[in-house]
Amino acid sequence: MALVGRVVAATRAGAHGLRLNIAARSTVVGRASMSSAAGGAGGGGSSSPRRGARGPSTTAAASGTAAAAGSGPPGSPSAADDAHHSHGSKGTRRGYASTAADRTGVLRRQWSTWAEATIDCAGADSVNFVVAGTGLPGKGMGWAHIRQIVDGAIDKRATAYAAVEPHYLGLLGAGRPPVPVSEADAMRSFDAMRRGLRAKSRLELVPRFGEIAPLPSPSIAILAGRTPDQPKLFAEAIAAGASHVLLEKPGADSVEALLALKRVAARAGVGVCVNFQKHVSKYAQAARRAATAAGAGARVTYVHTNDVEATEAALSECFARNSEGLVKNMAIHELALLVDFHDVTADNVVRVEVDPEGAPWATQRLTLDGRTDFARVAVTLHTADGRAASVFADRCAPRNSARALVHDASGELVLESVAECGAVEGDATAACLTEQETTSYLREQWHDYAAVKRAMVDHILAGGTDAPVGLATLDTAVGAMRLAELVTRELTAHFDAADAGAGAGAEASA
Repeated sequence: MALVGRVVAATRAGAHGLRLNIAARSTVVGRASMSSAAGGAGGGGSSSPRRGARGPSTTAAASGTAAAAGSGPPGSPSAADDAHHSHGSKGTRRGYASTAADRTGVLRRQWSTWAEATIDCAGADSVNFVVAGTGLPGKGMGWAHIRQIVDGAIDKRATAYAAVEPHYLGLLGAGRPPVPVSEADAMRSFDAMRRGLRAKSRLELVPRFGEIAPLPSPSIAILAGRTPDQPKLFAEAIAAGASHVLLEKPGADSVEALLALKRVAARAGVGVCVNFQKHVSKYAQAARRAATAAGAGARVTYVHTNDVEATEAALSECFARNSEGLVKNMAIHELALLVDFHDVTADNVVRVEVDPEGAPWATQRLTLDGRTDFARVAVTLHTADGRAASVFADRCAPRNSARALVHDASGELVLESVAECGAVEGDATAACLTEQETTSYLREQWHDYAAVKRAMVDHILAGGTDAPVGLATLDTAVGAMRLAELVTRELTAHFDAADAGAGAGAEASA
């Protein structure tokens, strides 16, 4: 049954009995399917940079991003090759550099974009980190990265070199107007964090990459800005001399923007990982093994919930903060798992089923303060070879959670694997989680965040020239974004058709 309206009060039971009551443009669609053509301890900070020391100009890198479609050096991926590097259908992928067994014993092919990097890390005994987009203590991913490095959650070979915070530091300085009242509390929190980091590690926070000295090699620039800002930070990090980049997901807000980042990285010889940390989570790795063992006809389901308050104000803020949308931001984790672990891609998906039978909730689209997005999504992706995989994501559940279910061809449940956060009580490297109120997802995925950075450090200092086994790369991000764009198109078409039908029905009854 479909409940459709131009402006309706949408009250819908969600996961765990959650009820969302919001007056907004909304469509809640019942069981339905639609077809589509397959679319295309460390951190001592002893080498803290001088404030005001200028690195290389960012102009060339920024223009390189804008002109990324141009030709690169011999061997760099061209625009024509990008489609083939973007997780095409099985048997058509190109650009793999090697095959290696990951820690679970499952073979994982690696992309050649990292192997083309020309980074000399011979003789290095530590890796310098610079984090861009610190955000606020207890809330920002950048804050979590900095604290893990400074507090020794990685290892003694990880050094906190610098941190870049364009927004909050941009509000300060000579000639700036007074800090807006709306930002006053945030600025006090940020300033306390800055003083604490300086006292603990002599780490300096600066508003832009141009104010730090050129980065020594090897160095990892962790880019934790908001998604629309990531390409600019990417260009600035490379111009500053970063030899490697850890890019927060999804990396950019479109396939085209991610492909541009690939071309920039290839020309600069920079190795890039994307922080899809669920790739290293035990529950997801267990689901991959179980699906492989179950054989033909196995079906995998990934369920992801957040704990955004189910109010109009909270969801409106969430829509604004994550402007790329639920599918490209929240559910992108699960889509990346489907691409890398289960070979479900935009090239082999032939049907997107909305609200499949048995889904824990119905997809809900809302328009709040002029922004239209989803509060929750339930889809099953059907591939050309008869496989199916489901993604269920709900922003307004009682708690953050992640789990995976695997059914065999007969429909029997062979695995239900739940993500469990590692113990942080008594862990000195996680003491910061109790120093202030902390966003729940940071706490619950704390050890996975550390594992990604540790794997990069291990790989770089071991002299690795290919992509680190088990971590996501820009090719993962491109493949996941292609899938996200396909799902978003189908969801949008589905709801637009429902709205049009409701409008026609209302006119007929008038």
